[in-house]
Amino acid sequence: MEERQLKKERNPHLLDDRVPFHRRISYALTDTGGNLLYCIISSYLLYFYTDVFGLSVGVAGTLLLIARLVDAVDAPIWGMIIDRTKSKYGQSRPYFLWMSIPFAVFTILTFVTPNLDGNTKIAYAATTYILAGICYTGIATPIT
Repeated sequence: MEERQLKKERNPHLLDDRVPFHRRISYALTDTGGNLLYCIISSYLLYFYTDVFGLSVGVAGTLLLIARLVDAVDAPIWGMIIDRTKSKYGQSRPYFLWMSIPFAVFTILTFVTPNLDGNTKIAYAATTYILAGICYTGIATPIT
């Protein structure tokens, strides 16, 4: 009881410690939009790599596995970067702003089919998808 009283004395406009419902919903919707987009990309990508881009099923599956392994490493790194961020826009907001354009570019490049052969095609697919995943992690980590 004393803690609430102290908070109220410091900020007389603070009526309650609870987060309003509309703010909880808007917080949830930010991650929902990103997850919908990422789930659509992830579920279509195997079909795209095999039937459109012409990679074998084994190579496409291996690329998806490698991307998840890279994600297991880059997520904690993004967390440390964001924890150390101090900007006039706040701790997390710069990453929504700065990473949205690279994410869009690499996502588009993931679904572009240049006329490449053999290992170059595999390297292109791996690079664009992994970089799109790293950019997505940079956007999604501040939310979670």
